[in-house]
Amino acid sequence: MKELLIRQILDELDAQVVRQAEAVVDETGGITNQLEDKQIRNVIAVADDTQSVAVVDNFIKYQIGRSKKNEGWRFGEESGKGFGEAVRTNLEQLKKWANQKASGEVKAEDLEIRLVRRYLGYLARYFKYKQVHQGGD
Repeated sequence: MKELLIRQILDELDAQVVRQAEAVVDETGGITNQLEDKQIRNVIAVADDTQSVAVVDNFIKYQIGRSKKNEGWRFGEESGKGFGEAVRTNLEQLKKWANQKASGEVKAEDLEIRLVRRYLGYLARYFKYKQVHQGGD
């Protein structure tokens, strides 16, 4: 029963999560020339390996730290928020949604990482789409 409730909540939030994932790519125009889709798949692998959003966030911080100014995960900083920080902001929003949807039987923690995994999946797919249509790969 709990699993069914979780799936219903996730399905209910899907459209919002997709919009968020697509917006972060669109708002960081040119990011598909800065990152390889493999780098996003690496974040997905981290998310699949943990039950903690904090672990995913920590990995993204590491990627930001490794990037040069206005390149890679830091791309877009000169015109506002860099790609990595924008993704981190989205993770915080996903956690808020999870907390809003949590109930007696469904804990926020049960929803958070699953929302993050969906978000990252949608992000990777849209990123690849934009990469192909912008001539990045």
